[in-house]
Amino acid sequence: MKLLIFLALITIAPGEELTSYEASLVHHTWMQIRPAENEILYSIFKDYPVLQNKFPALAYQDLDAIKNTPTFHAHSAPIFAKLDQIFQLHAYQGNEATMTAVLAELAHKHNSRGATKQDFQNYFRGLTKYASTHTYWDADVASAWSKALDNMYAVLVAYLAN
Repeated sequence: MKLLIFLALITIAPGEELTSYEASLVHHTWMQIRPAENEILYSIFKDYPVLQNKFPALAYQDLDAIKNTPTFHAHSAPIFAKLDQIFQLHAYQGNEATMTAVLAELAHKHNSRGATKQDFQNYFRGLTKYASTHTYWDADVASAWSKALDNMYAVLVAYLAN
């Protein structure tokens, strides 16, 4: 596994690196929405129910009924901890290799769960929608988020089986 990640670091580079200004926009926006992890996940599941159904403990349940339960939080907490790690890496230039390794590991874990490229694309769309409607959002922020998520997606899809 470590050899695969090392080889990936050599052969798979994310797209265009974020400028320090873009990285600060992404980081600032993330820090504003980060505390709302349950609300964000709820919003994503509301827009993309197929994603909710990928979680056996949450599948096919009334989303409004489970939104504030410990079970729902138990699923949102690790998702947002991983996202937090990735967005923290985005905040500082020079972390591309580490971020690639984290994303490769994330993709490998999700392969066993049957996650698809479309699932990640939908998740990123939902995350962007939430961020754009709950924070200051202009063309610069939108462009920075798009570049950041495109970079993450490029690495993820290189490792996803589906």
